[in-house]
Amino acid sequence: MNNLKELATLKEQGKIKYIEIKCVITSINYKEMVDLAKLAKKYSIRITFLNLVWSDICLQLDKHIDITRPEHPEYNNFLDTIKHPIFKENFVHINKELYKLKKVSFIQRIKNTISFSKERKQLKRIIDV
Repeated sequence: MNNLKELATLKEQGKIKYIEIKCVITSINYKEMVDLAKLAKKYSIRITFLNLVWSDICLQLDKHIDITRPEHPEYNNFLDTIKHPIFKENFVHINKELYKLKKVSFIQRIKNTISFSKERKQLKRIIDV
């Protein structure tokens, strides 16, 4: 946090022209998006939230951290998070396609949670080898 404050001071002094935070949205950090956006606002810093980019190498792992997938058990919570009013402010940039995502039903969430649990166990066995 001190680093952001120092950077903001340098920007105010004209020593830095532009500051931007870029953050990849994952199941690990999506709950912190609002707080991070508020921090950026406090220091007049632009913030961009990016979708996870899938890679062939980490396909299974990506599947578990990609919160933007309807199959993810916390998907609906993520959709609630991005409805926060701070994401409509001009210093925050988020993929507009995310606003088109629709919630999944309660039954589908249960199925997804069960499926993810099984896949996590399989993934853990692969990693532990």
